[in-house]
Amino acid sequence: MAHLDIYHPLFYLIKDEHRLISEKLAALDEKNPDPEILQWHQDFTETAHHQKEEFILFNAIANHPKITEGGPMCTLYFDLHLSSDPLQATANMTGETVEIEEQQKKFIEANSPLKIPVNEHRATKKLLSFIIRNQKSLSSSKLEKLIIAYKDLQNQHIEKENNCLLPMCTRLLTKEQADQLVDQWLKSSI
Repeated sequence: MAHLDIYHPLFYLIKDEHRLISEKLAALDEKNPDPEILQWHQDFTETAHHQKEEFILFNAIANHPKITEGGPMCTLYFDLHLSSDPLQATANMTGETVEIEEQQKKFIEANSPLKIPVNEHRATKKLLSFIIRNQKSLSSSKLEKLIIAYKDLQNQHIEKENNCLLPMCTRLLTKEQADQLVDQWLKSSI
């Protein structure tokens, strides 16, 4: 099977959303976070974008026999993930348990490599919802620390997906499968 081109429209769609998320992260002031930007991240990043990845992209590659063949960048990111568990860090910062959503269970239970981005989705969603819920009652230093942590985790997550997950997908998907995923991605109302 020939490798799918990294310039396939599917990857442009995903990277374009990553670019938009990065721009909104850059606009998020740690000392005086705009509630509208926080809500945008809740609605777009944590709900629409991450759920499209889980329901559409991750489901398409989850059962591929070569899913574990990540490559050097994936190995680096895996090692970093092990040394700095985002779920534990988020639980420590919020004092709350990080929930698991129904569509995420299959990746966790199967011990799939996809549990790494899924766990990052879980961590960023929990961290952001904690910030939004408690924004008015948190000290300014605690709020700043949480915003910085959210931005750092989200930026690292995007870097991992752009440099590991998407290149890996070029080896796991056929052009026809990727074309179908584009249609699903564009029609998604998640």
